[in-house]
Amino acid sequence: MISADIVAFAMVAVMQTVLAVVWLVGARAAGDQRAAAHHWTAFAVFSAVGFMLLILSRQAGIGSHPEVLRAAGNIVGVVAFIALRRGVAQFVGRPASTAWDVVLLSLVLGASVIGLFPEGGRTRVAVISAALGVYIIAIAAA
Repeated sequence: MISADIVAFAMVAVMQTVLAVVWLVGARAAGDQRAAAHHWTAFAVFSAVGFMLLILSRQAGIGSHPEVLRAAGNIVGVVAFIALRRGVAQFVGRPASTAWDVVLLSLVLGASVIGLFPEGGRTRVAVISAALGVYIIAIAAA
């Protein structure tokens, strides 16, 4: 039996895949906002891949490493939000600060490594959630 969280993750992955195609097609007509549309295409693609990795981590069999798939899904999901923020910056005509991206990715990579150890999963989730929360507030403030 397939669990409800797998179904929900799959639905989001499919929706993001469709949105990626729509953004990619729309980028052709976007004119001077083509770069922003390409960033939003990347956001949708990375989001879909991140959710697929989380699905695979839930379906992983004995002898596999579901924690590695979860960590990879988290990392790819954060890369998606970096693409989203860079697209927003491009759209509103502000420079995209690479420093924030490097800080966020460093925190997430560190938390993901910690999450590979027994009892490290909660720390991974807490650090990534807090870092993304601050990052999204920064997007809104842009």
